[in-house]
Amino acid sequence: MDEHLPAPTGIPAAEWATTPARVRACSIAVRARLPARAARRNQPSQHASQPPSADPPGAPPRPTTTPRGWPRGGQPGHPGRNRDRLPPDQVDELVPCHPDPCPACQTALALDLPAAAALLRPQVWAVPPIRPTVTDYHPHAGAGPHGQRLVRGTRPADAPPGGAGSHATALVGLRCGGSHRSDRRTQALRADVCGLPIGVGRVDRACQRVRAIRAPIDHGIPTAVRDQPVVNSAEPRWREAGTRAWRWTSTTPLATCSRIPTRRGRGALAHRMGTTSRSIVGSLDGRHEAP
Repeated sequence: MDEHLPAPTGIPAAEWATTPARVRACSIAVRARLPARAARRNQPSQHASQPPSADPPGAPPRPTTTPRGWPRGGQPGHPGRNRDRLPPDQVDELVPCHPDPCPACQTALALDLPAAAALLRPQVWAVPPIRPTVTDYHPHAGAGPHGQRLVRGTRPADAPPGGAGSHATALVGLRCGGSHRSDRRTQALRADVCGLPIGVGRVDRACQRVRAIRAPIDHGIPTAVRDQPVVNSAEPRWREAGTRAWRWTSTTPLATCSRIPTRRGRGALAHRMGTTSRSIVGSLDGRHEAP
């Protein structure tokens, strides 16, 4: 660092002369960035990616938009998107709707008249009320004729463990893991929509059961990601149980792997991509916050 550079504004020359070279270099570098940062901070929202609420007091007013006179919704010529109609053999119920009497002559129209126009066939999709099925197991008990030892019957081998069937358990896992809902909201959904009473503790046990079933798939996903030729990854900051962590996510066309380690070093990278991977990894800056 050149020691003959003049002292910045606001710093006495005597103090500047006794300041270490590294501190002087850092001070000059920071001061060089200040004008650019101030310029970005004073930019109005119409020239920067920031909301209008962040505009400085002296920002020019946003230009008013001129109405184009177009109606809301789909514009003329826009192709509509409708649900595909099911064929008659896949419909649960068919309700014939016969025409009313002619409004001109008040003549009742016969039911066997030939059709004068194409059949419209509007279809209504409905979800029937969910009523859970309850299976009551009766484990009978008996005593041996000699040892008088009490013996109870056991459930069949195909009976699910606990008090919830396979589909009910999968619903809990989808609600908690897939939709990221709390245990109490999952409890309310099962009770209000599905008519399945469940305690908060059983919600957690159902999630543990789903995780145990998914364990072979979860263990195979990292290997599948490492074998891909190109991997896109990101490691935004994360909070896990009040502890600072990073959400390491690797995405490929085949699968996506996500891990939340508490460290962001070489060991975490090796745990995610392995030590023998030959993939091309594209990574985002890990300093941005996760949603």
